[in-house]
Amino acid sequence: MALINAYNGKNTSGGNTLVDMVDANNGIFGGASLPVVSNGYIAFTGGNGDTAGNRGRIVFTANSYQHLASDNFSILSIFKSTKNDNAFHTVFMNYDNSSATGRYGNLITNAEAMNRYCYNATLNFEGATAGYRHSKWNVLVFANSQTARLFSINNISVENTTNSSNALYTVSAVPSIGAAKKGASWIWDATMEFSNFLHFNHKLTNAEISQYNNALAGVI
Repeated sequence: MALINAYNGKNTSGGNTLVDMVDANNGIFGGASLPVVSNGYIAFTGGNGDTAGNRGRIVFTANSYQHLASDNFSILSIFKSTKNDNAFHTVFMNYDNSSATGRYGNLITNAEAMNRYCYNATLNFEGATAGYRHSKWNVLVFANSQTARLFSINNISVENTTNSSNALYTVSAVPSIGAAKKGASWIWDATMEFSNFLHFNHKLTNAEISQYNNALAGVI
């Protein structure tokens, strides 16, 4: 279970850097109102929907997240949302609104369900699965291999079987937490707390996902 990148709210620097505990791909805080670190958590305040602007986010160097659909990788996020509007909110996205192909990640929809994105030239799906726990901690996973994509929220999983090798990114896509890139601006900013973000070099199994959920059983 090798990690490519690992972050948590207790490992920040200078109030504007999320320190990578595995590699050197630190996350940089951005926005007119920066995310706030408090008690080991990172708080985002948003809810501006599709209105582009200088939204609060954490941005990572793109190359670590430039995956092909044939790659084995997983993204695990632990978050608590207090969303109370009809806008989309970003948990994690590798995204640029200017291109319809080459993007992946997770949004909270206007119906307060989880939405997974995965687009490239031959592989296109998005859709909601089970609702998340509002105002409580959630374990969210996007796990990928060439033959299947697994999406899990709080140990409830949906898996799509498919076969594609095209890129899940464009050269302009930016990996980010808390908001998604739209040209030179940002949209879908989140109202949430964030504790952990893990990037693995393999597709997590349901058993591995259960281990993370069980570890947080007393919290979520």
